[in-house]
Order: sequence, then C-alpha cells, then structure tokens
Amino acid sequence: MVNIVLLITSIVFGILVVFGAVYFLVYFQHPDDKWVAWFPKFIVVLGFSVSCYNIFLLPLDVANQGGQYIATGGLPMYIINMVFFITTVVMGAVMVPFVMFYYEGVDDKDSESDNTTSGGQFIYAFKWLIPTLIIICIIDFILWQFLGWVDLPIVSLTSGLVDGGAVGLGSCANNACAMTTNTIHTQVSILIATVAFATLIGWLLFSVFAGVGLIVLPFDLLMEFKHRPKPIKADVYATRKKIIGEQATLLMEAAKEMDDERKGMAKLARSTFNKKARTLRSRETQFKKDVMLLEEHYRILELSYKNPGVHILWDMFKAFVGFIGIFLSLFWLLHICLYMIPPIFGSAPLTTFLNGFFVQVSNVPFVGVALYAVFTFWLQLCVIKGTTKVGMRILFMSVHPMRIGETLMASMVFNVGLILFSSLAVAQFSTTAFTDYARYTSSQTIFVAMIRNLSQLQYAYTVLTFVLLGFAFLSLIFVLYKPYQKQQAKGHNIRIKF
Repeated sequence: MVNIVLLITSIVFGILVVFGAVYFLVYFQHPDDKWVAWFPKFIVVLGFSVSCYNIFLLPLDVANQGGQYIATGGLPMYIINMVFFITTVVMGAVMVPFVMFYYEGVDDKDSESDNTTSGGQFIYAFKWLIPTLIIICIIDFILWQFLGWVDLPIVSLTSGLVDGGAVGLGSCANNACAMTTNTIHTQVSILIATVAFATLIGWLLFSVFAGVGLIVLPFDLLMEFKHRPKPIKADVYATRKKIIGEQATLLMEAAKEMDDERKGMAKLARSTFNKKARTLRSRETQFKKDVMLLEEHYRILELSYKNPGVHILWDMFKAFVGFIGIFLSLFWLLHICLYMIPPIFGSAPLTTFLNGFFVQVSNVPFVGVALYAVFTFWLQLCVIKGTTKVGMRILFMSVHPMRIGETLMASMVFNVGLILFSSLAVAQFSTTAFTDYARYTSSQTIFVAMIRNLSQLQYAYTVLTFVLLGFAFLSLIFVLYKPYQKQQAKGHNIRIKF
C-alpha cells in the first residue's frame, strides 16, 4: 500500500524543484537569450531538476523504508532510482553534447556571410552526435564485459529444525547455528554498469573540484563581502579606470600576439600532442582568466562609483552563506576523517558523527530532509566553485564560468552537464557517508552493495576519497599562501594595484 502523504509530498517537492530550476535559468541567463533558445532552456531546467532529484532520492528512500527491512511507504524506490540515474546518463551523454554540438554549428561558419540555418545546425549536431554515441556505447559494452563483475559477501546460517513460531533473531543463537561466509562473483546488469561508469566520471570531477571548493568557496564568499563595492570619489574612479584601461591594452596586445602565432601554426598539425599547440592553448587559458579578472575589477569599479550599496543584501547573504559554509566544510572533512577513513584501514569508525546526527533527525518531519539538503547541496556548490577556481579546462573541454545575468546558454548547458555527472557522485558519496541513515534503502543496494563492490573499481573510490582530502589540504595551503587580495591583483598578463 502506497503511503499517500509520502507520495503527495514527493510530487509537491518535485514541482518546487522545477520552479527552482526555472528561477536558476532566469537568474543566470544572458539578456541576448531571453525569449529564444527554448530547447536548450528545456535541457537546462530538466538537467538541473534531475540533478536535484538524484540528491534527494536518498531521504525519500529513507522515508519510504521507514527504518525497516521491508519498505513501509510502498514506493518502488529501486525502479525510481534507476529511472533517474539512467535519465542522468542519457542527458549527460546525449542531450548535453547534442546542444553543445548545435551551438558549435553556429560558430563553425566559413565566413561572415555564411548564414547557418536552424536545420543546418541540427544536421551538424547529429553529424557529430551519432559517432560520439557509437563510441560511447562500444566503450560502455567493453567496460561492462571486463569490469562489470561484483564480489558480494554472503553469510549463510544453518541449524537444526526448530518450531516455526520460535524463529527469530535469537533462535539462531539458541540452536547453535553454523555460520559460513562466502563471496559470490557475478556480473551486474549493463544498466547498473552504465550508472557505475557515469558515477566514476562524476567522481573524477567530484574528488578534485569538491576538495578545492570545500576550502575555497566559504573563503571567497567572505572575501567578496569584505571587498564589496564601496563608495569612491571621482578622482579615485578616474585613476582606477585609467589603470584598468592600461591593463586592457596589454591584454589586447597579448591577444594579437596569440592570433599571429595561431596563423603561423595554421600549416602545422593541430594535434593535442603538438608542443606548440599545447603551449598556445595554455596561454589562451591564462588569457581567458585575465579577461575575467579585469572584467570583475571593472564591474566593481563601476558599482563603487555609480551604484555603491545597490547589492548590499546580496553581499550580506554571501557573507552569511560563507560563515555557515565554514562549518559545513569543516563538518564534512571531519566526518570523512573520523567515520569514512578508519574502515579503510580495518578499524571501526571513531564516531558516527553526521551519520548518527541524521539518524536522529530523520524522524522529525521536514527538518531531517532540510538539513540533509543543506549538507549535500553544499557539496554540489563546492564542485561548481572548484571548476572555476582550478582552471578553464577539464581535459579537452573548456570550462564555462557562470555569472549572474551574463551566462550564455551554451555555457549554462555545459555547466548542467557537469552538475549532472557530479550529482551521481554526490549521491553515492552521501549514501556511503551515511550508511546507518541509508540502511536497507535501494540507494544503498545500488551504490554500495553493487557499484562500490565492482571487483575492478572498488579501490578507485577509496583512492578518490584521499584525492579529495589531498586537494582540500592543498587548497588550504594556497589560500594561506596567496590571500584573496593577491589573487585579485595579479594575473598572467596583467597587474592590478589600486
């Protein structure tokens, strides 16, 4: 019997998430994208919603399970989990690349007079999407054949015959049961394997960028409040504007120099392994960072002179989130060290910490879900912050930083792709971190019993957990060694000192 209250609550929450995704889109989109590009906007809203659902499936699963081995809520959570996880994979591997290829079709013009039509853009996108999907499917099948095997520990209990009415947890001890432990080596379904490989991709992003973001995000939020736009006089405005103009001239000269180099390399092979091409791409990445840095200085300068204090409420909100974020990051790092690391070395957790806390508050309506949301979404925000902090490129892909009211649709779609894959990693990480809270749930069956026990991949998650801690430690050293003011004053090609 389905729990009607749980079902209605889930539907209402799902609708609220969609409204939140629409607000996210409207808040960040560029003015040029208003009332156009409806399909990419649909992908953004759907992708952001699915990412939120992936994270919130665990508390729904916990509520549906009711702390019992047999679910009391009546919802088919295993099927629901798999539907959302497979949807995440399809969106990340099919829909997001299709939209990115679609926008590349706009940029791939032979001349200024080449007016590419929407039909031409769709053909261009399909032309690149189909071979990409074929390659992905082949790789997925090969990985499933070689890596899609799981080692499941099985405990068998045997005893003599007892009265059926007396069977219970204590009857085994009373009748001297014999206990044997075995391991079953079996292949998981290709759907589970596909989710596992997508989750591993998410973990590669999560371990690096969440580690950086856990330290950098609260620090930058507080520093942005400290160095918020403040009133300045006309002479100060003129002096600073002149300095920014001089640095802009340096950037224009650097751009011209790189353009000349690019033309000179036109006859060379543009291979990834070409040394000159790699050097130029590295300089282009640094150039983009410098442009962003200079634009931010100019934005703050204009606000300081013309509209000081116009965003004071937003600045105060960032300070509040940064202050709370210090404790959220600290609690996460402590939980990893005290609860998740000791079992890796064969010891019991030193304390249940957040795990025990969520078990206690899970019975309080809405409070438990709200606190869980705060901790898990903080991890997701840390991933997003880490992508823009670490660099402008992830392997062969350029990172597209998001800015309020200035984010083009192609950049937003790219970031939604990152959020989709990292949401799977956040969901698995949370399920593993809160094993007592997630007890008997379908999420635990999928992420812990199956995916985490894949025989060839089970150690990867352990290594990536240490990678996360390592990047957090390195980020802490970086923040202490190079404070925010130094980061904002010096770029690769520019020096800004007021």
